[in-house]
Amino acid sequence: MKVTPHWATQKLDEYEAWCDQHPELRMNRRVTQSFVQKYATDMKAGMWGRNHQGLAFDKNGILIDGQHRLWAVIEADKDVMMLVTTGLDREAQLTIDLGKARNTVDVAAIAGMTNVRNVHVAVLKALMRGANASRPTLTRVEEVAALSHHRESIEFAMSLFPATRMIGVMRAPVLSVLARAFYTQDHERLRRFADVLKTGQRSGDETEAVIVALRNYLLLNKSIGSQASLEVYAKTARALQAYLKGERIRTLYASKGREEPFPLPVLNKKKG
Repeated sequence: MKVTPHWATQKLDEYEAWCDQHPELRMNRRVTQSFVQKYATDMKAGMWGRNHQGLAFDKNGILIDGQHRLWAVIEADKDVMMLVTTGLDREAQLTIDLGKARNTVDVAAIAGMTNVRNVHVAVLKALMRGANASRPTLTRVEEVAALSHHRESIEFAMSLFPATRMIGVMRAPVLSVLARAFYTQDHERLRRFADVLKTGQRSGDETEAVIVALRNYLLLNKSIGSQASLEVYAKTARALQAYLKGERIRTLYASKGREEPFPLPVLNKKKG
């Protein structure tokens, strides 16, 4: 049926009124705003696919599954077609959402993208975030679309480290900088940057000293927290930028500010 913002509000109000009368029998999880926002983003973009997962109500018409979807309809302020199941026993809720959730790799495979691994997704997320720590997270549908669009650049970055499994050097923030640079920089220069980064051996060119400095930093700082990832990205971007510009620096500092040295091309919606 067509689920409208008005109808969604009505059903959520009925559910909350029922919960006020039966607090010991509250049947749905507490609302997580980040999920609501992700669902609403897909709804606004017209990317909310119709499938067997929708809304469920018990024999008394009380919501037992789908409150995040209803809140998202309100947030998106858009009519959405959904499957609506009614007349269920209240105990049916005990068997809802017990299956294994699909991740981006699973969804990409379903979409026909072959040989996608977790490393592709990790590099994609770092690539899309760039130097911006506050960039909003993508929905699963948006991730798959972005992965399709940037697959070539990600594969290029990964190809620069075909046999390298060094903890610290071959990690997503490092690869994401090279994937971004793929669009605007000379590929042979990027290959040389990766070669020095892998081996630590430079040719005597003073501009390669900054690559060795980056390598030493990566090997000494192997923790992968969110803040560490941002610093790794910033220092990798600064090292690559300095090398490409021919700067002779030996002490590596992260780029300051939010200016992105390797901006991404505008997403082609037809292709994505």
